[in-house]
Amino acid sequence: MNTFFVCGGFKFRGDKSYSEMVEFFKQKDGEIKKALIITEFIFQGTTIERIGNALREGTSGDIKWDVASLFQYDIPSWMKDLRQDLGRKNVKLFIGEEDYGKAPGHEKGEIHMHNDSQRLGGIDKSKRDYGVHPVALAKLMQEEGRIIRNEEMDEIFGITKEDSPKEVEEKLKDPERIVAYEKRLAEPLTEEEIKSIKEDVRNAREDVKTLVNKIKKKVWVESETK
Repeated sequence: MNTFFVCGGFKFRGDKSYSEMVEFFKQKDGEIKKALIITEFIFQGTTIERIGNALREGTSGDIKWDVASLFQYDIPSWMKDLRQDLGRKNVKLFIGEEDYGKAPGHEKGEIHMHNDSQRLGGIDKSKRDYGVHPVALAKLMQEEGRIIRNEEMDEIFGITKEDSPKEVEEKLKDPERIVAYEKRLAEPLTEEEIKSIKEDVRNAREDVKTLVNKIKKKVWVESETK
């Protein structure tokens, strides 16, 4: 199974980014017969639908595609609309956890899928410009500044769980803390950090192989027989 990594999410907006996505799939035409779009979470599903539309527009024939997500947010009206829209296109939606907020460990602060997802694969989207291809995380942080995790952000600005929204807002405006934050953003990566990121990339490639085998043996096989 061919595997392609593409950038979606909040950066995937506007005619230019959509056109770039279509052109990318045109280059892969012939390598894609059936597709599974995989994402870490679904909010409204707008990005997923746009990627699916770009996939069909950029490839010849009526490409069959399905969607798999680790989590979804439990917003019934949005998910109902998404499932209906995908259903009209004969697209199946596979969800690992039906409510991200109720996922095991989430309330204890043990899951930070949004904040840590890029570290699972060693790649991320550029913060400056949209591009179809994600960028190696080590290169991205060397060129655009560090990616600050939520817990590190809280430490820099002195934010605690007991703080009210107003208190958080005030702390984020603190000039001294802003200087400390910007200084941290600009700190170069250590050799140990670069080594760790490269290891993340290697692990992600192995994860993809495992995932592909699971999909081929279980997800698609079972769905086609139902």
